[in-house]
Amino acid sequence: SRLAEEAELERRRLDTAMSNLPIGVCMFDEDRRLVAANSRYAEMYRLPPGALRPGVTLRDVLESHVEAGSHGDSDPEEWIKRALEVAAQIEEWRGVLPATDERTFSVIFKPLKGGGWVSTHEDVTERFKTQQEIARLGEEAEVERQRLNAAVSNMPIGLVMFDAEKRLI
Repeated sequence: SRLAEEAELERRRLDTAMSNLPIGVCMFDEDRRLVAANSRYAEMYRLPPGALRPGVTLRDVLESHVEAGSHGDSDPEEWIKRALEVAAQIEEWRGVLPATDERTFSVIFKPLKGGGWVSTHEDVTERFKTQQEIARLGEEAEVERQRLNAAVSNMPIGLVMFDAEKRLI
């Protein structure tokens, strides 16, 4: 049957494409059962082999996350409850989620017409750390600016500053 062969070829192409993505991807149907997930998703969340078999329920996948310790610092039942709430909504959801091991993931959840959804997961740990460091350095610079301003404002003598072109600052 030519149609079955074509369907199998398309399935293999999809599997190849998904397994070569640098981000984690998983797809659930309208019954909250896993349709597909790539190996990057399993690696990111350190899920055990077999946790992402097509047909397993969303709750089963979430429980695998908890067992692997990839639910952040949240109470496991609260984390599962919140994830189920996100899955029940019909609009797109975006969030940054901390994992227990100090990694940070950017997640995008997109509902599909007819039910179900696709979610993408990107490890943004380094980007997040860099942004936090930039914010910290900005706060430090502001404190130093305030100290310098206070010192200059309270000097008992006058102070004049010029730039490299001898212009008054």
